[in-house]
Amino acid sequence: MDVLGEPAGTVRAVSLDLWMTLLRSHPEFKARRAAMLRAGLGLDVDDAVFAATLRSADRRADDFAETTGRDHALADRLRLTLDGLVAAGALDAAGASAAAGALADPATVRSLLAQQHELALELPPRPLHPDLPALLARLARHVPLAVTSNTGMIPGTTMRALLAANDLLAPFSVLTFSDEVGAPKPDRRLFDATVRGLATVLPEGATPLRHEHVVHVGDNPRADVAGAGAAGLVGLLVDDVAPVETALADVLRAARVTRVAVHTLSSDDDPADDDPADDDPGRPARAAGGSAAAAGAAGPTGFDARTYSWAKHGDLDAVDVLGAELAAELARRVPALVEDPAPPVLPVAYLAVPPACLLLARRVLADLDAVRVARGLPPGRVVRVEKDSVTHTDYATASQQARRAELAGIGFRLTEDVSDGQVVVVDDIRVTGLAEVAVLRALDAAGVAPERCVVAYVAVADRGLAADPGVEARLNHAAVTSVADLAPVVGRGRFALTIRFLKRLLGAPGPERAAFLAACPPPLLDQVLDGARATGDAFCATYAAGLADVAAERAVRAGAA
Repeated sequence: MDVLGEPAGTVRAVSLDLWMTLLRSHPEFKARRAAMLRAGLGLDVDDAVFAATLRSADRRADDFAETTGRDHALADRLRLTLDGLVAAGALDAAGASAAAGALADPATVRSLLAQQHELALELPPRPLHPDLPALLARLARHVPLAVTSNTGMIPGTTMRALLAANDLLAPFSVLTFSDEVGAPKPDRRLFDATVRGLATVLPEGATPLRHEHVVHVGDNPRADVAGAGAAGLVGLLVDDVAPVETALADVLRAARVTRVAVHTLSSDDDPADDDPADDDPGRPARAAGGSAAAAGAAGPTGFDARTYSWAKHGDLDAVDVLGAELAAELARRVPALVEDPAPPVLPVAYLAVPPACLLLARRVLADLDAVRVARGLPPGRVVRVEKDSVTHTDYATASQQARRAELAGIGFRLTEDVSDGQVVVVDDIRVTGLAEVAVLRALDAAGVAPERCVVAYVAVADRGLAADPGVEARLNHAAVTSVADLAPVVGRGRFALTIRFLKRLLGAPGPERAAFLAACPPPLLDQVLDGARATGDAFCATYAAGLADVAAERAVRAGAA
């Protein structure tokens, strides 16, 4: 499938850190190197004391490099080690002066680097996972790869040899090392050098490479994730929650799907300064002529945050507006969805109470099917990706780390065969992309190749906006500031219960909740109670007070009847 444009989330190139992302040191290497360096400087110091002081100096130098933007190579780190030995009383001033004089001689430094190089090849580092060579080779068939690494004590020349020794060099088109650029991560100069290099290896005639379409994978939250983000790349952390082999598999899937988005949001679209009181409570505003944009509420991109807010909380009129926009964009950019006999299949992940994106998917499919049926093509269907629990925090306000941790504890499973269809994953907004990752993993596990998938959003946040953990909550509440705001929507019969609204209702202050419950017909009260119970005991325990209020209101209605 081919589409025009490259919305946020598109992966056109990948950069990786080296140490503790791809490789870890041989268990004997650091002790042997410390002994070699001590002997090379002629120091009469205990090996264990020297090794411990060297480790401390190495960590200090890393911190200096990351905070000052100046690379600290082997000689710099050895000078810090000498200072530490003197401060600890393990080396006298004369011995330190002699060693410092040796380090001032370029020939001595070259000799130490050469000995370190040979030792590193004798005791080479090991890949963090045995499948890394194959994973990188597969990824390199789809997008160009780069190494973007701070060097520290081991220069780029040696790092190249170590990558080759582990069969990890061939997949990389670009190698960017801090000692060669003169700036370490998180300094953007190193990331900029990587992006410039990657731009030169794109196919002839390709559109220019933008920083936001390069994913950088690394283990250091400050140097790799924050540094990449500040430089405009997408930083992806590898750790115990998402080890490198998992992260690369996720990136590989992301690089192979087709992406569609109606709007790309920037900070200019942030509703932080909007006044929800300007909106008509209970109904998304409409511009004259049935425009999808709310009158006076659309941002510079045409995205209407208030209509989005109503849709997120279950207003079906608002869902219709956003669904029509997204269906039209899908039909335009992926015409096979309304031209190919294979039916569209829209998977949506939920446990019991649906998310707003299920309402959106149904509306999108209705519009696509209207065109398909008119052309004599079979209709599509929405299918369920089964979740075994729900997030227990307010997902929209949680940090990216908290979201990762929560989603890692939830199982996702596709419940039916979709091999006959064109798979379209529909969602309302993409901020961090973590929910997308979870669904694509489930599809992949069910044998659905990423090349068969379209991922479609009403809006995607650009890197600047996505970096703000509060933006999703502000968008959710751009119009709906109280659960009571939905009472008129219920009265019109245009309300559908969503998991977001259920959480918000049950967790709302008592008077606010009471105002909404008073407007609820008994079937909706039953739906709230049944939905909460179906979501599980832990969910009910979390919202026990709110559930008690709903049950009490239902009992009053039953008594009145």
